[in-house]
Amino acid sequence: MLARKTAKALALALALLPALLLLALQRVVRPLRLLRLAPLRSERISHFASNTEVYLCERDAGLHPPAIDLFFCADKVSNPALARMWGRAVGMWPVWLSAVPQVALAIGRRLPNAQDYIAPILENRGRDIEGLLASTPPHLAFTEVEEAEGQRGLRALGVPEGAEFVCFHVRDPAYLSAEFSAVDWGYMSHRDATLESHVPAAEALAELGYWVIRMGSVVASPLPATHPRVIDYPLSGLRSDLMDLYLGAKCRFYFGTDSGIWAVSGIFRRPIVFSSYSMIGAFQTWGWNYIHVPALLRRAADGSLVPFAEIAERRLAILDTNERLEQEGVVLVHSAPEVIVDAVLEMDARLSGAWVETPEDAAMQRRCWELLSPVVEHPERGGISTRVAAGLLKRHPELLA
Repeated sequence: MLARKTAKALALALALLPALLLLALQRVVRPLRLLRLAPLRSERISHFASNTEVYLCERDAGLHPPAIDLFFCADKVSNPALARMWGRAVGMWPVWLSAVPQVALAIGRRLPNAQDYIAPILENRGRDIEGLLASTPPHLAFTEVEEAEGQRGLRALGVPEGAEFVCFHVRDPAYLSAEFSAVDWGYMSHRDATLESHVPAAEALAELGYWVIRMGSVVASPLPATHPRVIDYPLSGLRSDLMDLYLGAKCRFYFGTDSGIWAVSGIFRRPIVFSSYSMIGAFQTWGWNYIHVPALLRRAADGSLVPFAEIAERRLAILDTNERLEQEGVVLVHSAPEVIVDAVLEMDARLSGAWVETPEDAAMQRRCWELLSPVVEHPERGGISTRVAAGLLKRHPELLA
């Protein structure tokens, strides 16, 4: 640990002079061309993927002033394969030289008109509030070599050539505890769900003929599934940074909790079923091919369900810590296995063209958004596009009272 800190401090010291020269260059050439530092949130794969892709869509749409953006990793790199892919797509400082723009950014923030020289890549929070993902292609693509490696990886996992597969992930504390051990992540444990609650959905999809691949790099426990087409990829001995990306990009759809790896499927425009979504106010409302299954709130006093109208009225849509849940006198109840099964089967039926929406379904969906509209983020283009799982609304009509 001491050696790593010493090496980092030395790298930053050596970067000081070239960082100052970079800052000077930005200001000297400003009359001719704007050069902006573009820091990528590289330490977490969700931000590394989503913030970057959303920003590039915004830039392509002309929502930011013309400039030459100097992209670089602002922190440790969560997935080196993703760094390589971004490097091909936008050009990027080599990771081994990233101390130079990091130091320039730190100093530049203290200079006059600092924001003019920093790309607003961190401002979108990875959220596509402009509604651009639906109408734009992904900025990333796999090379022929990466395609071949991805296909070899699928064969090694047991997935036959041409077979369709679904990816899923269930958030647990293992990854953050391992990668960011200095931080106490207990305050957001309400976002963790049980692996067991998602196994019936995985097995239901396997019964339909899909191969179902549990995602993750560091996980708390093995997958308790018995179906031969359900694969525990993190513990297979075949996990790699490239396969994390390839699986998420090529799956028929993704399902699971709001944990970072979903963003890979998101930036490749794959359909997503969000289960046990713990904060209704953070719904990805621009997701035209998303289905949301919110976790439910029950009153701590008597266990009764809190309807959507009360969630909106009492502003309970963003309870982002366990402490806030307790203060409001509510308990978070994660999605029941049968509700997750309903949702993934709904997604499968929609993708295959077999889904038939009844008048009752349509009425419940309209009522749902009438109640939740005041407390969710509204996309600037296209309005709210996502759906709440039909099965959840049928099983709990009291949510719409």
